[in-house]
Amino acid sequence: MYDLVVEGNLVTVSGLSNYQIGINDGLIDKISKQGLAGEKTLNVNDSLVFPGFIDIHTHLREPGWEYKEDINSGTKAAIHGGVTSLVDMPNSPESAINLKNIQNKIDLISKKSLIDAFIYAGVTPDNIDILSDFSEYVVGYKIYTCHSTGKLYLPYTFLENVAKIVNKTGKPISVHCEDQLINEKNMNDLKNVDNLQIHCDSRPDYSEVKAVKEVIELPGKINICHVSTPETVNLVNNSQSSDVTCEVTLHHLFFNNSEIENSLLKVNPPIRGKVFQAKLLDQYSKGFIDFLVTDHAPHLLSEKKVGIWDAPSGVTGLDDFGKVVSWLIVEKHVDPVVVLKTACVNPSKFLNLSDRGEIKVGLKANLTILDLKKSCITTSESLYTKCGWSPYEGVSFPGCVQNTIVDGKIMSEYDTVF
Repeated sequence: MYDLVVEGNLVTVSGLSNYQIGINDGLIDKISKQGLAGEKTLNVNDSLVFPGFIDIHTHLREPGWEYKEDINSGTKAAIHGGVTSLVDMPNSPESAINLKNIQNKIDLISKKSLIDAFIYAGVTPDNIDILSDFSEYVVGYKIYTCHSTGKLYLPYTFLENVAKIVNKTGKPISVHCEDQLINEKNMNDLKNVDNLQIHCDSRPDYSEVKAVKEVIELPGKINICHVSTPETVNLVNNSQSSDVTCEVTLHHLFFNNSEIENSLLKVNPPIRGKVFQAKLLDQYSKGFIDFLVTDHAPHLLSEKKVGIWDAPSGVTGLDDFGKVVSWLIVEKHVDPVVVLKTACVNPSKFLNLSDRGEIKVGLKANLTILDLKKSCITTSESLYTKCGWSPYEGVSFPGCVQNTIVDGKIMSEYDTVF
């Protein structure tokens, strides 16, 4: 007798197959066509059963900006969206750039997180000599080649030395790629203009491409964050290094800048035009992009609903992960196996997490179950993020997260997180 038996259409690298999963003590104990009995049985034959989604790019805001989001509220939002593991970025006020701050963050996570939450260490010109000192506490390192949100910024001249140091730790580097000088010049030229499209003009696509060219040949595992232009994806796929990867956000796939009606959709790098959006969707569907992420970056509505220059960059996404995936599969005809690879298999390998990422005996019983036949609309009342809003409000999606299972425990059912 198993603690829990889940029966449904399992998404594996070979495709879709109907199986039963027997779960004991938080682990997948057996996978069988039939015959498994459990203390509790969850029959979801009309839904897709994925390994739990892994989001390698989030901003939980704690410590320092708890009024926007905290670890507990952020991980509730993750469960709501089908995310069972995540990585938090280091650009909060008490940034993860030294051992004290890193250990404090880990302690907070151990007390408040509802799922496995890991952290990146931030890299600055001042902490390069101590980066290896905290490699055992982090899953990777984060570099910003420009000013974005927060104060982290690493000029190009430091990149090669940092990459050599981090490479010795065996950990990956994720890089926010925009060129600081290009952005500064454009912002100065456009500072007297205040309209909804000007942010995109101030941080053009060639700013991202230039920065990518600066980092793409660095040694070690290098990941290009939140690609916004198809040329970046081409550069990654044409790189001579198999260790270079890239990620795309939900919002860069779902939106284009003709839909930007206010500063709520202000993000870095910006959401670009319809042609860019269509090409990114095509590249994602063909498997040329390695990771699907939220870049969940909550701010209060009062902070966002100001002029385009004053509004902070960033949007939420954790609550809506599974809904956007349903849109990709149903409306954009993305193969569920592509989602499996970009939201489960590839992230687990990138983070060296060998205990998750696929539905296999012996791995964690983390599962995300998508109901593609139950349409849903995102509302502010349905959200678990503390900031209380989503760029997807009012959107009708073709499907949603039916259940999120973490370590063998059913943690949600549709819009209810237990």
